[in-house]
Amino acid sequence: MGGGVAETVIGSVAGEDEGGGRMETSEAGARRVLSGKSRKRSSPRGRGGAADDARARGERSRARRTLFRSHYASTSRRARGSAVEVVAGPAARGAKPLTAFLRLAGRARGARAVGYRTCPNRVKCVSPESGSCVILRRAPAAVVVVVVMSVHLHFEPAHALIGGAILGVATVGKLLLTGRVLGISGSFKGLVTIGDTSRWRFAFLAGLVGSGLADAYMNPDQVAEPSAGLTRTVVAGLLVGAGSGLGNGCTSGHGICGNSRFAPRSMAYTVLFMATGFAAATLFDTNAALGVNPASALDRMKLPSAEEMIGYGKIIAAAAASFLGLGQLARAHAKKNDGEHTDFHDTLGLVAEVISGFVFGLGLSISGMRRAAKVSGFLSATASSWDPSLMLVMGGAMGLAIPAFARSESETKPHCAREFSVPPKNRGIDKNLLLGGVMFGAGWGLAGMCPGPAIVSFAANPTGTVGAWLLAVVVGMYAQHRVF
Repeated sequence: MGGGVAETVIGSVAGEDEGGGRMETSEAGARRVLSGKSRKRSSPRGRGGAADDARARGERSRARRTLFRSHYASTSRRARGSAVEVVAGPAARGAKPLTAFLRLAGRARGARAVGYRTCPNRVKCVSPESGSCVILRRAPAAVVVVVVMSVHLHFEPAHALIGGAILGVATVGKLLLTGRVLGISGSFKGLVTIGDTSRWRFAFLAGLVGSGLADAYMNPDQVAEPSAGLTRTVVAGLLVGAGSGLGNGCTSGHGICGNSRFAPRSMAYTVLFMATGFAAATLFDTNAALGVNPASALDRMKLPSAEEMIGYGKIIAAAAASFLGLGQLARAHAKKNDGEHTDFHDTLGLVAEVISGFVFGLGLSISGMRRAAKVSGFLSATASSWDPSLMLVMGGAMGLAIPAFARSESETKPHCAREFSVPPKNRGIDKNLLLGGVMFGAGWGLAGMCPGPAIVSFAANPTGTVGAWLLAVVVGMYAQHRVF
């Protein structure tokens, strides 16, 4: 939600054509050659005509390179610290296009490749200063275009608060129906580290994935925002996996559920991962790595439209009605069986897990937590583009979760389970918790991703970067379990 990816052409270089001939060294001369207004005339067709044609092709190729070089300085300045992409024509071969880009990125001091894609047509861009496209009708299909991708952030308090409320509805429904705390890394950890294949884990994760697929269906034209480099992404994933394993939680388990219970362990863990996340995002300039535009987000407030508000209201109403309906079914069935727990209650519990995962995933999308650039904008508190929207997400969720946890303490058991499976609130704060908080925060700040949003994003718009991050999280969790 909110923000957007702006693409600006900053430079291009033509494919290498062979041929001799005079070289145009001025920008004006190069444009004259490319426009066909050069004074040099070709000889009649024949042996000499073929040589002149080859010479003319060479002139045009060198003219295009001259244009590119004439804009090199401004191109490098504009690409500095930005996320960039290479676009190559279908006739591009070998390493020449990528080599040309790497030269540019090196001079831009911090620009990096986001992707390398092939353009199906022969219309290329050569006007880096204006960002507009100039059609070179004689251009070869091997032209390479370098594109800057810039993410503009918006301050979206309403989206964050409403998304947080939807997260809260999912948390409350899962707690009162199944008796379990909604913790995404915890659901993952048991499966990865000890091979716990309880059906509820798969049901909850299936709901998360389903929300991503639903989002992809409703918004088929999703644009993948720039991501951090592969090495940085993998390191971040390893830190998040090991940190959430050591600390037994992440932004959902500790950040929402634990803090809603006023558990000292969760409060300490949250303070640590927030502080470390702020430090990592600031020190390692995650905004630049993710292509965040430095323009102020606070000056660009964005509120949901009336249509969006109606849609969000329907989501909350449908989720609440689903959970209430499951509770009614569970109570009615228990009454018929003299209060005994039956297999039907277990089935209802699995349905509740799927719904809670699905609703939680929708909340992540609406709140902006799925967007790594949005997370980085929040954690980069000293940047000009600081976006405080996400601080309202936890508030919106906890506003519903706090009374639900208070009520659970007076309940004898949940509607669809035999007992509540809530960790003791007064467990001590140990070194594993503290180290885990630091590691999780560092990984979160480096790439702007945590487990739940990454799962939903990969389902909605799978990319190699998010896939690599998720794999690194699994490896980090497993390694932490083996070492500690």
